[in-house]
Amino acid sequence: GVLVVAGEAQREAQLWFVSYPEGKARRVTNDLNTYRAIALTSDGKKFITVQAEGLVNLYIVPNGDADKATRLPTGAVGFYSTAGNNITWLPDGRLVFASIESGVQDIWLMNPDGSNRRQLTANGAQNVNPVASADGKYVLYVSIRGGAKNIWRCNIDGSNPVQLSKGSADSYPTTSPDGKWVIFTSMSGSKPTIWMVSIDGGTARQITEHAAMAGRI
Repeated sequence: GVLVVAGEAQREAQLWFVSYPEGKARRVTNDLNTYRAIALTSDGKKFITVQAEGLVNLYIVPNGDADKATRLPTGAVGFYSTAGNNITWLPDGRLVFASIESGVQDIWLMNPDGSNRRQLTANGAQNVNPVASADGKYVLYVSIRGGAKNIWRCNIDGSNPVQLSKGSADSYPTTSPDGKWVIFTSMSGSKPTIWMVSIDGGTARQITEHAAMAGRI
């Protein structure tokens, strides 16, 4: 058989074994790290690999003074979580962020001093890239489940999750100033394009034919 590094994206690369000649794939590793290379011993019984581990923490910097920066007790923010931001401010000053504290990448809510932390998602999927709606009612996020990456929305307390996009690789969510529309990037086709969908859900529509990413209104 053949040992390979494979995954839906580079940051999700794991080690797999593909049998020969059947071609059946079996996962060798299953964790939150990323793998980069494989080398075998001469007898083929053992192998070595490069494991990439990401640890990112959040800090509050008052008035831009780095000397007064305070590290927030958020747990590790997954380095290989997704493209885009993993922290967003709510209009009331609270913070929504992505963390792997629970063992899986999830969306959390906390006060700006790190107190009153609350987990908003707990569905077994990778939940990343949170964005607060302009009115502070909802949190948009990217959820990776079943091989697809889609935009979801939940209430500010984590209740009532609603899937907003239906593509295979959607990311970079943001909202219009009035909070009625969600803009996102679809990577499902041959090039990235910008789409929009109602904050209440419904059919998404493409708004540009040009290759574009991370659109905003």
